[in-house]
Amino acid sequence: MTLDGLVSIGKITKLHGYRGEVLAFFDIDEIDAALQLKSVFVVTDTSSLPYRIEKISLKKGKLFRLKLSSIDSEEKAKGLLKATILIEEKLIPTLIDEDPDSKMEGYAVVDKVHGELGRVSYVGGNEVNPLLV
Repeated sequence: MTLDGLVSIGKITKLHGYRGEVLAFFDIDEIDAALQLKSVFVVTDTSSLPYRIEKISLKKGKLFRLKLSSIDSEEKAKGLLKATILIEEKLIPTLIDEDPDSKMEGYAVVDKVHGELGRVSYVGGNEVNPLLV
């Protein structure tokens, strides 16, 4: 099976219970979009297989609880530990916010002493010291 057109979004980190559910860390920004995923590819040392997501929920932060099709026991789930989770590359724009600074555009800049200074029209600079124009 070729993995062209797929990108990594996370890893399966732990088992959850004994009915085949797993916990997976997703390195993504858009939690709501992740909760809408219908399928993923799981890559272990020995296989690369697609799985339908039967159930997905947010545990905390970027940790998700997954129930994958055909994984119905603790033993089967153990085989997926530390596996990489991939999705189709075309789904990436909905899961990763490419430019989080652009969300600041239009917000008011308010000083405690001088009140409203204006609105943000552009964000530049660098990650450590953003420049609001």
